[in-house]
Amino acid sequence: MKIGILTFVHALNYGAVLQAYASQKFISNMGIDVSFINHFPVERITKSNNFSKSQLLLNKISNLMHPIKKYQGKKKRQKLSDFKNEFLNISEQIYHGDITELKENYDVVIAGSDQIWNTDVNPSPRPYFLDFKTNAKKAGYALSTGREKLTELDCEMIHKYVNNFEMLSVRENSLKNYLSENENVNCQLVCDPVFLLKENEWSKVAVTPKEKKYVLVYSMEWNDALINAIKNIKHHTNKKVYCINGGGISSASIADKTLGGLGPKEFIGYIKNADIVLTNSFHGAAFSAIFKKKLVVLEHSRRNERLCQLLELCGYPDHFLKLNDENYNLDNYYIDTITAYKNMSEFIEQSREYMKSLCQEN
Repeated sequence: MKIGILTFVHALNYGAVLQAYASQKFISNMGIDVSFINHFPVERITKSNNFSKSQLLLNKISNLMHPIKKYQGKKKRQKLSDFKNEFLNISEQIYHGDITELKENYDVVIAGSDQIWNTDVNPSPRPYFLDFKTNAKKAGYALSTGREKLTELDCEMIHKYVNNFEMLSVRENSLKNYLSENENVNCQLVCDPVFLLKENEWSKVAVTPKEKKYVLVYSMEWNDALINAIKNIKHHTNKKVYCINGGGISSASIADKTLGGLGPKEFIGYIKNADIVLTNSFHGAAFSAIFKKKLVVLEHSRRNERLCQLLELCGYPDHFLKLNDENYNLDNYYIDTITAYKNMSEFIEQSREYMKSLCQEN
């Protein structure tokens, strides 16, 4: 049995690399030969994606003004590369842009997870709908568009290529409902791959930081609500606050320390050893639940569907600190992740069984 996974294996962020690792590890634990299809999407510079000309210019200016930030970014990229070289089995055959035919002889090809169906993020979406020649069974695990409201291009691609899949599962309820209502496709809702692995498996990967007794902030964007929440936590806990910046312009002055240049192993380690985690990131919340950390989840200005769905599955749908919340009692927003993980356990087990079913030949 040989399985190929097609996902954003070359992405430069913790969530993408760690969900890829989790999928591979879960499948390899079953004694199956598994590797990632070595695909590079063609770069497309538009106003709508992360590689716009204006953003590239801003990044260059920022690097000139902040040499430490530039150094930390380079260090992070190197550690992400080191992690992939150490843990991810990536095929030697390289593909760019559209794939006409797979050269490898896989028995099953699995697309997912991550936002591989998001046509803003992904400049080469067709391969991630498995629109290529292969004798392998075609399946999808935890597929996502990364947004509740689909674009016209999202809908066009789904309509054209969704029938390529013999088995299909998605990560968000909105996509599940869209496929059912508009394409007459019934698919299963499953958890993000990071939940497929148990806490002890992630602990083996984590690097323990030297710092102790701290609050960890992992932010995908910075705003006044996040800064106020940090001040609130500092006032009520008297603990040091360490920040990992996942996106946006950070406000380092509010933190006791900004943690830059981390790799995936250090990222996991800081979450595992935190006393409290404050985050507006899905994977920040997910790993906090896995490691049973005291957790506060803050609303993101745009991307909240995954966070809302996660809190619902955890049994804490009302513990979502909104951007416009003021004069709140922080005690009302702490999530007991021991209980939360127990509430998710049945859903996680169903997802594990579904992944196992994908890995079976026709």
